[in-house]
Amino acid sequence: MKNYQLTETEVTENSKHCLNCCHCYIPNDFMMGLNKAEFYCNVSKDKPLSGDILSEPFNYYDSEVYFAQEEKWDKWSESHSVQYNWVCDSFERAES
Repeated sequence: MKNYQLTETEVTENSKHCLNCCHCYIPNDFMMGLNKAEFYCNVSKDKPLSGDILSEPFNYYDSEVYFAQEEKWDKWSESHSVQYNWVCDSFERAES
């Protein structure tokens, strides 16, 4: 994320924000009311399984694999977390 910064404009369908970027990954778990929406930048295209129950669940049947997947996600998500109303030089508008 080069020149990652808060934008001063209102977030709309046509604005340049992480929320409108094709590189933004939003796990669907928030739709179950478990937590609020989280946003991650995947411009590097190296996102591991997120553990999202609705689309990318971890392997819950093998505890060793599960903990490895969880650790990989925690490490990746920590350094790729973004805010919906920020933007960087890598912005590319997501298709509607």
